[in-house]
Amino acid sequence: MFALGARLGWQNGWLVWRLRKCRPVTDPDLLALLADCRQRVGVRATLSLVETDLVRSPALYGFGRWQLLWPAQVMAKLGREQRRYVLLHELAHLRRRDPWINWLLSLLRLVHWFNPLVWYAFRRLRRDRELACDELVLTLTQGEGKVAYGQTIIRLLELGMDAARNPALTGIAENREDLERRINMIAQFRLHTSQPLVAALLVAGLGLFTLTNGPSDVQAGQGPADATPKPGNAPLTPRIVATSPKVGATDVSPALTEISVTFDRDMGAGFSWTGSGPDHPLSPEGRKPQWRDKRTCVLPVKLVAGHYYRVGINSKSFQNFKSAEGVPAEPSAIYFTTPGAGNDVKSKTTKPQIVECTPPIGAQDVSSGLGELRVTFSVPMGRGFSWTGSGPEYPKVPEGKRPSWSDDGRTCILPVQLEPNHSYRLGLNSPSHKNFQSAGGIPVDPVVYTFKTKAK
Repeated sequence: MFALGARLGWQNGWLVWRLRKCRPVTDPDLLALLADCRQRVGVRATLSLVETDLVRSPALYGFGRWQLLWPAQVMAKLGREQRRYVLLHELAHLRRRDPWINWLLSLLRLVHWFNPLVWYAFRRLRRDRELACDELVLTLTQGEGKVAYGQTIIRLLELGMDAARNPALTGIAENREDLERRINMIAQFRLHTSQPLVAALLVAGLGLFTLTNGPSDVQAGQGPADATPKPGNAPLTPRIVATSPKVGATDVSPALTEISVTFDRDMGAGFSWTGSGPDHPLSPEGRKPQWRDKRTCVLPVKLVAGHYYRVGINSKSFQNFKSAEGVPAEPSAIYFTTPGAGNDVKSKTTKPQIVECTPPIGAQDVSSGLGELRVTFSVPMGRGFSWTGSGPEYPKVPEGKRPSWSDDGRTCILPVQLEPNHSYRLGLNSPSHKNFQSAGGIPVDPVVYTFKTKAK
């Protein structure tokens, strides 16, 4: 007991001494993200964000006045949405009072050091509480981002995250061996709906460690490059004919209590209002979405002034907005701002446009030695991408290469290996793949990109 007590005392004394030399995080974007996450989770406890290399993955430490230890070099390799998921997970620990339980268990283990059942219970509890925090995060985000959340955890593992060495630390990486169990739980989590494909995607990612270096929602779409829906399918697909508020509005009253969408045909009873994070409006407690009639669905909301909001209507994973015949509506979104928003906030409602392509769309004399395609947009983008297409007309991407973004977030670069005297056709977004989006989450209208290389 004395040896164990001395060890715990030394570990915590050393950590407190080292933390005195660490500086608080000053990145305004990260601090704003933390504030938004605190509001969503409902955490009011005193919490400071501390930049340190003492841990390989974020972890909570303290006694009443909590510190979130933030390994800046590791976390800089994650996208903004991935960092948001990490913050939500750590704040979920605070909401559940897990750090207090840590201290209590440490005391119990010190007193009952001779009892193997106490040691086993301590280890088991740390495992199970990670599942509980994962479930809380998925509930707070309405389950919409479970693939991205699972990929975030896998990405942290890929970057070398490790379990907390100090039993007083509470982090997102409590046990590497139990990670597959967590991924399976995340994949099988249900809020409104679930698809078996989710589990396959996450478990495959866990085994292969081939995740993107960008934000968690980065995907390369694979499908037809033709952005125009086939005429035979058009009559069956529900179309949105009206929304309230209007898409792109910049003067929506914060007194508005409902967002609505109206389709051009009778719909089924399901719905998928999608989205999460600070841009997704909160719903009043006890109120749920409902159908006003067979064509109009309403979402109860609580808005504030000077804010940008975005609400998804269906997504790749959730497609419960379906016609009475069972045909899902194409994913889309309602986005707007409330009065008092600054120009930087209002700019999020601007639909991105393509301002330049290299080579130009329709070019007929492109050199086969060109090693990359570049597309520049009118506004900073969210760093996701959907280069769509397949078959012999889709340019070959060199092995080990992948798309990337310029530092200003406006130009996406696709590495290619071209052949002489060959016609190419690919898409930028499509009806089913829309990851070319502005920083505010507004997708680019699908564009077909064609060009031809000249003979040698």
